[in-house]
Amino acid sequence: MKKWGKRGGSAQNRMKIGKWLGAAVACLSALALGPGNAQAANSGQKTIAILPPGMTSPFYVQIVQGARKIAQEYGYKVIVEAPPAESDFNTQVSMMENLVSEHVSAIAVCPMDDKAIGTAILQANKAHIPVFIFNGLASTGAGNVTEYIGYNQREAAHKLAQFTVQLLHGRGNIMILDGIPSYYNTERVGGYKEIIKKYPNIHIVEEQQADWLRSEGLSITMQALQAHPNIQLVYGASDEMDIGAAIAASQMHKHIYTIGIDGNPVTLQDIQSGLVTATIGTFPYEMGETVVEQMHKYFMGQSIPKFLETPTVLVTKSNLQAYESGKLWTTPKASHEEVEM
Repeated sequence: MKKWGKRGGSAQNRMKIGKWLGAAVACLSALALGPGNAQAANSGQKTIAILPPGMTSPFYVQIVQGARKIAQEYGYKVIVEAPPAESDFNTQVSMMENLVSEHVSAIAVCPMDDKAIGTAILQANKAHIPVFIFNGLASTGAGNVTEYIGYNQREAAHKLAQFTVQLLHGRGNIMILDGIPSYYNTERVGGYKEIIKKYPNIHIVEEQQADWLRSEGLSITMQALQAHPNIQLVYGASDEMDIGAAIAASQMHKHIYTIGIDGNPVTLQDIQSGLVTATIGTFPYEMGETVVEQMHKYFMGQSIPKFLETPTVLVTKSNLQAYESGKLWTTPKASHEEVEM
């Protein structure tokens, strides 16, 4: 039996900049659901399914890589499926329903729409297939979820807001880039504003939806900096959006702070180079490992908590090496539901 620890090794070694998209494509094409996978699910080998909301973000590529590593150690077969876009809620539901019909041993899903996924969860319950939700601690409200595994989104946003106050010395103009409307966006943006509103001399002069995409973050920030040249900091509710903002500012020869949430390897590269200011490291690779570890405990008949909270840490150039090495990873802890506010 494996124990909790600093798993996964160096983030730099796990994934190099420019290769994450290729890894995503390779992962999906090599592990796509097919007759061979269905046969494995019906044999003695455990077949587990990982269902992200999309693979356009390096965050989910890292989760899949971590999950595959531990699954290989336990001899589990892995199926990975994801919609072409994170806004394609219906396709994610259909994919999960198909996985249920294939009688996989367990399903781990990260629903972008926690209400839409409810029908698929109910079908899994009827088929006696355990369902694990990853990257979130908010109840889906429908069906029975075996375990929720993820970090507290609102508390992570609090850390970035407090860092914003430090950077601006309690005074300045900021812009917020929202993701796709969802629990994730509500908690990350709501949590950030919750702290910022306590500082009347910090003004949110612009807020726009960038759909978790780097390209949208770039184009929106360019327009915003033209309309509000006094913007000093951009907060992206995901790393990809804030990287887009950083590129926009660089191309316009403007010095601004850019901060986000995820802690992806590509973001770490940008922090090292000075392009991006900071991120909330959410340990996506280790989260993927944790998901499969918890599935294994369930298969072995061990008790697992309903909510398991994974750690987060503010990552800047000063502690970048420690984060990359895994030294900042701490043992996930039994927690409680994160109620959307």
